[in-house]
Amino acid sequence: MASVSSISANVPMTAADLAAPKPTTAAGSMNKNDFMTLLMAQMKNQNPMDPQSASDFATQLAQFSSLEGINQMNQNFSSLLTLQGLSQGTNLIGKSVTYAADAAGHTASGVVQSVGVVSGEVQVVIGGANVPITKLTNIGGAQAA
Repeated sequence: MASVSSISANVPMTAADLAAPKPTTAAGSMNKNDFMTLLMAQMKNQNPMDPQSASDFATQLAQFSSLEGINQMNQNFSSLLTLQGLSQGTNLIGKSVTYAADAAGHTASGVVQSVGVVSGEVQVVIGGANVPITKLTNIGGAQAA
């Protein structure tokens, strides 16, 4: 039967390490710094008699680079969608619209006065109230002056 020996490493920690605030991320997710810290710990604590192969190391780096690229693409796509919503909203300025006023299904109408982004959501201003553009149910023609 093969025996398994453990390798322990003393990783010195200082009071500053314990007191330093950690950046918060969504549960179960890692940021770039977390990944690099984990990778460095893995390299420091690997078995010298059976080190990680260069191809495994390159694979991990390539996976991380791909993940970073996907995250950047998601951020760019989100910005594009916001800009598209703003563009659609500006085309509504001066037009009469109907929108869902509440969850009970009541509707209200008014003329779009302006458009903006509130908490990442495109909203139009109708009669002084902010209305998410997704709540619009009907769009009419230009309001007669």
